[in-house]
Amino acid sequence: MQLIPVLNGNVRLSVMTLGPAQSLERPCVFLHGLVTGNISTWYSVAALEMARDRQVILYDLRGHGDSAVPASGYDLDTQAEDLACVLDATLPDGEMVDLVGHSLGALIALRFALKMRHRVGRLILVDAPMPACEWVRPSLQQVQSPQALDDWLRSAPDMIGQLTGRRLERLSRRLQQLFFETSLVQDVCNMQAELAEDLSALALPVTLVYGKQSPCRPVANTLRKLLPIRALLLIDCGHYIPSEAPEPLRDVVVGTLRYETDEEGQQNHAIPDTLKVSA
Repeated sequence: MQLIPVLNGNVRLSVMTLGPAQSLERPCVFLHGLVTGNISTWYSVAALEMARDRQVILYDLRGHGDSAVPASGYDLDTQAEDLACVLDATLPDGEMVDLVGHSLGALIALRFALKMRHRVGRLILVDAPMPACEWVRPSLQQVQSPQALDDWLRSAPDMIGQLTGRRLERLSRRLQQLFFETSLVQDVCNMQAELAEDLSALALPVTLVYGKQSPCRPVANTLRKLLPIRALLLIDCGHYIPSEAPEPLRDVVVGTLRYETDEEGQQNHAIPDTLKVSA
């Protein structure tokens, strides 16, 4: 674990690197989702497995986990710059990386790929809620007070997993700061959809993963028409796929990133056929 400064050192992000620094395989970066996500979101789900043969980078988004909680900067452009700073610090030779992001992490990964296409090899977007101003705003706007925040957390067990006692209290205190002392809610509610022409011009292989019961599932139909989709995979769960269906998600990530595609670009059989949807 290390703390990496971003934006001229004004903010420090908690970063973990796993796996061999020298490898023939492309490094992989995992980005977690909004509010209750952190480094642990991806750690056991796929990061440890992928770290067997390549360098893996995990980090807490600003305001999350052990990273700093700045008053502002939760928009996609700033968080894409955060990602660039993390890569510059951990991969000083400017290597290309594969990006895997869930929820807000997927939106950050997509924005980074649009801005810095030369740094991205493959992109896996897991239940990307684009645009956040439509899909995320209603949930965030339920939280108007500390008590409402506690009620919101306890009503969504999939968001907090098995947290109880002091760990849940610690999370609650951090989220109160995040909700009521930063621009997070406003920044997320202002997140618009990426421009169709920008998405259509993104020339890299993209895999979409959505929960069959996720409220965000309709977004997959929009993205598959615009992005160069290699595969659309549906998992029998809701939005919080890393906690609801970790094993099928691991199969998707490992099957997409570790196993080569054939000359026609078809996915290796490592991904279960039951998850596949024709793109």
